[in-house]
Amino acid sequence: MEPVIVGAVEETLANPAERLVGELHNIRELLDEEHAPTVEALETAGRSYLFGVNAIAQALIDDLARGCEAAIALSKAVAEVERASNDFVGADLTNAHLDGLLLDGILWDDTTRWPPQWEMRVRRASLLCDEEEGIRVVAAEGSDTIVHAEA
Repeated sequence: MEPVIVGAVEETLANPAERLVGELHNIRELLDEEHAPTVEALETAGRSYLFGVNAIAQALIDDLARGCEAAIALSKAVAEVERASNDFVGADLTNAHLDGLLLDGILWDDTTRWPPQWEMRVRRASLLCDEEEGIRVVAAEGSDTIVHAEA
């Protein structure tokens, strides 16, 4: 479930992808706000030594745009893996070995089938999800009415 797959995805991809997106956006802003107006002003002044600078700058901007698109796609893929790893709505888990797994944040509904020894425990540890009707989420912390679902 989540700890192995999502943990590896987050550690390996999510944080670096977020940093990459931020760094690429910063570089793009720098080029748009600082470099482009300077080159344009110098070209207007007739500086012949700027021959090709605009083409190089445009190629760099195009490369950055492609890098941003790739980093955003990577971030979306990470989010999809995270979402899929927690969505057990309608799943048949009757033969799953849940001992030792953290179930916090798992989404499920009345059609989800749990191992017999886990069904009541998961029900007690869950709350109705605010976003979707009929969907429950295993709570992260216990209280008087909610039992933590960690085995």
